Amino acid sequence: APNLRCGAWYRPAGGWTLEPAHFKSTDGHTGHWAFSTSRLNLHVALAAAARGGAALVDATTRGKSFPDALTKTVPMWCAVLNAALRKLATEELAARGQQQQQQQ
Repeated sequence: APNLRCGAWYRPAGGWTLEPAHFKSTDGHTGHWAFSTSRLNLHVALAAAARGGAALVDATTRGKSFPDALTKTVPMWCAVLNAALRKLATEELAARGQQQQQQQ
């Protein structure tokens, strides 16, 4: 999936298989550790889960090895989604355990 701001420039001739992602580099800047609920990018997570992975394409200015969105924002996004999924899975397992106890 191309990152909306800079990755879309690298569009292959056949187009992208996913709609663009929107990871802003400022979401992960030092002192700004907030998770943006307006840019959830859940379609990227769902596609990665269904296909065994996803590649994000982005660009940066000269002098940087990687774009800030890929080094700061995307890892934070992964951590938040993993924590949310872990919480949901834990709650689901607890609810199943309670149901089984009630049935016995």
